Amino acid sequence: MADDVILDASAYVHNALTSAKDSTKAFSRIQKNNLVKIASLQPALSLLDIHETKRVEFNESLLMKLRENLLEKLDDLDEKQMEKLLKECFHFIVKDELRDIVVTIMERLETVPENYLLSISENQQLYEVCPVNIKRQIWQNTQELFGEAVSPLLDKYIEDKDAKMFSQIGDDGSTKSFFSYSPKVRRQSEIVQGLVDMIGNSVQLYTILLQFLRTLFIRTEVSHYCTLRADLLMCLHDNKISVICDSDPCHKFAWCLDACVQAGDMDTRKARELYLFLQSMASGGNEETIGDLAMLLRDPYAINVICGSILKTLSMLLQHEKLPRESNDLEFLVRLLHVGLQSLDIVEKQEFKSKQDNDIVMKFLPSLMELMVNSQLQSVCSKLGEEFNQDIHPSKFQLKQPIVCHIVCTYALNLVKRKDTKHLSELLAAIAVSHQKDHVVLPDGFLHQMANYLSSNVKCLQDSSGETLLRKFWVPCSCQDNGMLHLCRLLWGVQTHLEPDLLDTVLKEMKPKQQHNELAYTQYLTLVEHIKGSQ
Repeated sequence: MADDVILDASAYVHNALTSAKDSTKAFSRIQKNNLVKIASLQPALSLLDIHETKRVEFNESLLMKLRENLLEKLDDLDEKQMEKLLKECFHFIVKDELRDIVVTIMERLETVPENYLLSISENQQLYEVCPVNIKRQIWQNTQELFGEAVSPLLDKYIEDKDAKMFSQIGDDGSTKSFFSYSPKVRRQSEIVQGLVDMIGNSVQLYTILLQFLRTLFIRTEVSHYCTLRADLLMCLHDNKISVICDSDPCHKFAWCLDACVQAGDMDTRKARELYLFLQSMASGGNEETIGDLAMLLRDPYAINVICGSILKTLSMLLQHEKLPRESNDLEFLVRLLHVGLQSLDIVEKQEFKSKQDNDIVMKFLPSLMELMVNSQLQSVCSKLGEEFNQDIHPSKFQLKQPIVCHIVCTYALNLVKRKDTKHLSELLAAIAVSHQKDHVVLPDGFLHQMANYLSSNVKCLQDSSGETLLRKFWVPCSCQDNGMLHLCRLLWGVQTHLEPDLLDTVLKEMKPKQQHNELAYTQYLTLVEHIKGSQ
């Protein structure tokens, strides 16, 4: 009876009063049955009555004191005694006042018996208030509950990445580049820290979470899951959770790649180290590990650094008058990029094909070097007041090959930095033609950075080439969802600087078609309303 009274006091009192013929006697019986069974205490209770101290206040203070004493004594108990105590008091977990005692006992145990964990998991109210270190043990036995716990964080992570990628450009052209966030800053996000806290020291939960990321990457083809794969491991590395880091065969690879992303460059030594590590794993035939390495390389931040390093290496080869096939460093970088860009197939099919198209090194990169030389000659001729004309033909670029597409787009951004507007316009027109012909989805990172550049250099859109740039490059790109989103964010920031007729023409030509998704429609309509409100 005592346990029932303590566990469900309201029901006990209600039943006692409703079933009693004399409520006064029922009250007396309840008090007698449930008073503190210490004889010497009874005289002292009269003193409390004299001072008008309510019994409930006394009982609560007594309970708090007993709790403190019990918690102090837990330090002196061994594992066996702790298990016995848990068995005696586990049913008190439903009481808010005593729950922390039961939880503390479970926290002190190396392993909580499954029957107790099962009882908590089956009680939604208890499960929700249970601390994360107890939930970890529940999650290890019930993968579905772990999935339900991490899913909101994973969704929020992708939403935050998309928000940074497609953030609206201010009317003053102000915006922050997606690639300006360093790895250490990214790992300090509340979401990444929350996921790491949920994992704790559990290798099992870490392994389950990685499987979730692989599955989501295959299902959605969203490369931000690859970024999260890297952020999680390196956050655990920062927190010195060695038991997990040592269990992940990708740890050293991720650590080296993270240093490259942090530096914004992949030097010769690190490129060789990453390539040799990749080859050693490939020779071991561990497809799952190769898939994880490929995901790390597919991280948009890593892709951005590798492509930039390839162009830097090509520039060095030009200075030394060498061809791409003469550089081992370039071969390492190209192969790393190749693996990253075929990561989806590697993870999904569990197959790794290290062989790549030799035409990349033998034909494409030499052609790109030719364009780089022409750009330099154009710059020299411009300073000398002489003309230099060299057309860029779309046939030179097979953008349907992802590796070609990413390198060409990175070169276009390189022309942006060098302010070579002539070659940039020609190259963007060539990209647009190939984009329409082969239905190539241009990298979000490229479109994002190009929109940022134009928003901060509005003059490029105001001269004679501005209309060509918008209508010959951006409008064709908007036929796909990601292109529509990037063009919307660009126009959001520059619409006040464009001629009204040009703006109206672009809005009409970029109007969403049937193939566009709901988000593209929404962003377009929001943009139109914003422009109307600004006029």
